[in-house]
Amino acid sequence: MKKIFAILLVVSMVFALAACGSDKEGNSGLLGNNNGSSVTLSRMKLTRGTIIGDVYTNISMGITFTKGDSWEYYTDEELAELMGTTTEMMGVDYEQLLENTGSVYDMMVIDNNTGSNVLVMVEDLKASGSGGMSESAYLDNLQTMLNLTGVDYSFGSRSKVSICGNQYVSLTATSNQYGMDMEQVYYVRIVDDYVFSIIITLVGTPVSDILPMFS
Repeated sequence: MKKIFAILLVVSMVFALAACGSDKEGNSGLLGNNNGSSVTLSRMKLTRGTIIGDVYTNISMGITFTKGDSWEYYTDEELAELMGTTTEMMGVDYEQLLENTGSVYDMMVIDNNTGSNVLVMVEDLKASGSGGMSESAYLDNLQTMLNLTGVDYSFGSRSKVSICGNQYVSLTATSNQYGMDMEQVYYVRIVDDYVFSIIITLVGTPVSDILPMFS
C-alpha cells in the first residue's frame, strides 16, 4: 500500500519536469561559469546507473546513493511502468532511450516505513528543443507547471546545494495531497544540455535524513 501511495505522489508531480520553452534569461542560471552561463562541457556519453547490493552509482552524474535497511529500490519493470515504456527499452542505448521517452527515470528508491522516496532522472534539453536552458529557467518552468496542476503549492527560496561534490540548484514545493502534508525537494544540475535531477519526496521525514545517503 505504501509503495502504491508513493507512486501516486511521484507521478502526480514528475510529469511537470518535461522542459518547455526557452531560456529568456540569456542562459544565466544560478550555476555558472565566468560569463554567468550554465555549466557546459563537451557532449558526454551517458550510461545508466548500476545497483550493487545497497549501493546505486551513476558515473555520468557522479553520484552514489546507499539505501537504508527499510528502503527498497524499484526494479526495471517498475521504472518502465512509471515511464510508460517497456522493460526491454530500459536496456537500449541511453541516448536512444532519451529520444524515445523524453526523460529517463534512472533510479527510484522508497522507504517502506514512511513512503518517502528518491527519484533520479535525466532529460536531454536538445532533444526537446530547449538547448541552452539554465537551471533557473528550468525551475521557473517546473514551478509554472506545478501551479497548473490545480494543487495549491507553496515554494521555498532556491539555493545551491552540493551533492556528491557537484553543485545543484534546489527548489522546495510543499502541498497537501491525499489529506497529507507533503514536501518535495527538486535538485537540478544541467551539464551540456543534459538535466540531472534528484527529486526527494518527504513523508514525515526531514530531508536532512536523506541527503547523507548520497556520497
